[in-house]
Amino acid sequence: IGADQLRDEINQKLATNGYGPKLKAIRIRKYEGSSQAGVTSTEMGPGAAFTLGTVAVMEVLLQALTVGFIGYALGLLFAGMYILVNIAVIGFYLRGRRDEFNVVKHIVVPILGALAVVPAFIGVLGGTTIPFIGVEVPPLARPFDVVPAIVAIWMVIGLVAYLVIRARRPEAIATVGEAITEG
Repeated sequence: IGADQLRDEINQKLATNGYGPKLKAIRIRKYEGSSQAGVTSTEMGPGAAFTLGTVAVMEVLLQALTVGFIGYALGLLFAGMYILVNIAVIGFYLRGRRDEFNVVKHIVVPILGALAVVPAFIGVLGGTTIPFIGVEVPPLARPFDVVPAIVAIWMVIGLVAYLVIRARRPEAIATVGEAITEG
């Protein structure tokens, strides 16, 4: 994000919160050799301007970080689900729909689909080596380095919830299965 864009976003945030008329002269100041930015104003004290500017900068950065963080987590979840669904197709047609079973459609294609996504899935985890091609992926930068752990915990919670519901109310799982496989 450039200094001009950051200044415009800060001014917009401050104006939205009722500070616009008081802060006509916000200026972004870059420190030599650093990515820190200071915010000053000609119409209020430097302490108040710095505090308001810092809050606005943090809000802009937090919004950008949140979108990236959630997008990354959702991407990992969807890739994981894609791999698991490809594997589940094999068992589903072998056990439940044997009369419709086709080796190419229900074994070869799901295996190829899962294998195609595995390198990308492992690659976005960071700090690993992608199998099949031997490419080393550097560790993720903070705070994204915690996303794979959060996604793993979320998937384990979902698996535990499924197992608990299946043990306590198997008819609920059967009802969901029937609703999904209708047609």
